[in-house]
Amino acid sequence: MKNIQIKKLSIGKLGVIDLNLPYLVIGKRKPRGLILGLQHGGETSSLEIISKFIENKVNGQAIIVPTVNPFGLLFGTRNEPLDGKDLNRNYPGKENGDLAQRICSKIFSLAKSCDFVIDLHSFSNRLTKIVCGFTEIGDGKIKEKILKMIKVINPDFIWKINLKDKNDRRFCGTLDEVIIKSRIPAIFIEMPNLQFISEIQTKKVVEGLINIFKKFNQKTQIKKDFSILSAQYIFADQSGLFIPKVFPKEEIKISATIGEVLVLPDFKKIKIKSLYSGVIISILSKSFIRLGTKLASIGKMVGNI
Repeated sequence: MKNIQIKKLSIGKLGVIDLNLPYLVIGKRKPRGLILGLQHGGETSSLEIISKFIENKVNGQAIIVPTVNPFGLLFGTRNEPLDGKDLNRNYPGKENGDLAQRICSKIFSLAKSCDFVIDLHSFSNRLTKIVCGFTEIGDGKIKEKILKMIKVINPDFIWKINLKDKNDRRFCGTLDEVIIKSRIPAIFIEMPNLQFISEIQTKKVVEGLINIFKKFNQKTQIKKDFSILSAQYIFADQSGLFIPKVFPKEEIKISATIGEVLVLPDFKKIKIKSLYSGVIISILSKSFIRLGTKLASIGKMVGNI
């Protein structure tokens, strides 16, 4: 952890409090990469990833914002709690907007000074593997760099977001979408949250980040083939105690049972059937659910790299 500079992004004054987002700078050479954690307040596995990443030598310069959403971390909320907004749907932000927009504006400006961006996320209370994702926009050269970054991580799944698809339109305004439009390659990594992530998974992500910096400007190609998936979602039609019956990486067919719900007050069992065929990307762990809770993401193969 030597030679780490601590700098601050000044957001503005909240009453008597000056809000500054601390960020770390490691190294001086190219490439210059931005790593973000905790855009969503409850997704804390990124903290462990960052803590282990900074113990290693960086081939280039790493700019790291450990906590983009400090009040979300403090109160355990996904969104920025003062404005109630999802930060990762409000890019590029506004310099003179509300708090969420001001945070996004500062992060976007920082991202534009970098050669690439990596946004760390986790599936709260859901079982999953290591998922690398990207938004399908930009020209071929940018996409080539994005897919190379993803291959370096060697994820369990590659998730493509297509903003023209009605199921993916809810991802408009993400940082990776707007920064790719500025011709800067960007990916996001989804992983199990802190209580579920294993040491092996943590090691895989950390080594992947190290290798992105090491290989970003190299012309070497990775020969391993990967499948690209789009995500389809299953939501709850009732409330009760949900118990999963399938797990990540399992292949399922339409009408297969993915779990059951014990409905109150008589604890009647209702089977939850899949609406799609595909592979389980993530599924809710044992939880009390309400109407409309997202239960599972089912991956549909849409291509290969």
